[in-house]
Amino acid sequence: MKAKKYKLKMSTKLSLVYTILATLIMGAAVTFFYYYYMNQVRQENISNLLQVTESVMSKVDNSFETMDQVTIDAMKGADFAKNWTLWNSDERTQQITDYLNDCMISSYKTKSSIRRVSIYNMKGEYLCTGTADVSKTAVRQRAESMLRTYNMKEATSKVFLGDSIDFWYQGSGVHVVTEIKPMKSVNSEVLGFIEVQQNILYMKENCSAQLNGCDVDVAVVFDNEKNAFYQSLSSTHISELKLYTLARQYQAIREEDGLMIGMASSNRIGCKTLILVSSSVLNSSANGMMRLFLFVVVILILNYSSKYGDGS
Repeated sequence: MKAKKYKLKMSTKLSLVYTILATLIMGAAVTFFYYYYMNQVRQENISNLLQVTESVMSKVDNSFETMDQVTIDAMKGADFAKNWTLWNSDERTQQITDYLNDCMISSYKTKSSIRRVSIYNMKGEYLCTGTADVSKTAVRQRAESMLRTYNMKEATSKVFLGDSIDFWYQGSGVHVVTEIKPMKSVNSEVLGFIEVQQNILYMKENCSAQLNGCDVDVAVVFDNEKNAFYQSLSSTHISELKLYTLARQYQAIREEDGLMIGMASSNRIGCKTLILVSSSVLNSSANGMMRLFLFVVVILILNYSSKYGDGS
């Protein structure tokens, strides 16, 4: 009887020892696997984030290029400069006005993303494709603001204005992004501006991106503008000034405040695209895998303990 009792006690002790050893070994294995797997996931997330950021920046660049090409096409006619000069003089005629309108319409007839093209002088006189409802005074003030706010005297001067309601027809409620270029005389005097608007829907489409099946937040920031050119921050609470600061402190990948942030620079102009995604979103699939793995390990440990506890 005592021998049997002693045998049971020994069996219980051995079971405890085996269970502890198995737990330690499996715990060490789980810890090693966890850090190894999470490092692999991190590297994959960084690679995916970089690819997505570069892809979005490339699409945004294409939008800039489309608007820029429209300004070039509108003014490339052999007689455009001459007619623009005459339109700004006492020799303006309906024929000249029609010619300039035709140039503007032709410049974007194959580009569905463009909403309108406008040209205007420093007096506030303007020509505009599409429906317009804006005063001469407002246009003059817009022209003066361009000269006052931006350097428009360089040969390559241009300004991109971010998400705003269509200046030329604010009653439409349509949001656009805009490129504005100065139109100069032969003496480099700014006589007025050419303006191209692109519907904001196309910028939204270009900036739509996902990681791990979840939408990510996107911002496009110019190097010399504290206000974001475009942003879609549905899940990230971050100020425009913070976005500007991040863009100025350029890093392809950085982690901050529970976010992983990817950045890419434009190949055309001084701006950057930032993609912001919560680290928890990036690690969601990895965490799910680890929970499943831990569940399997616990079942194995319990089964192992039960096996030795039965004295088998």
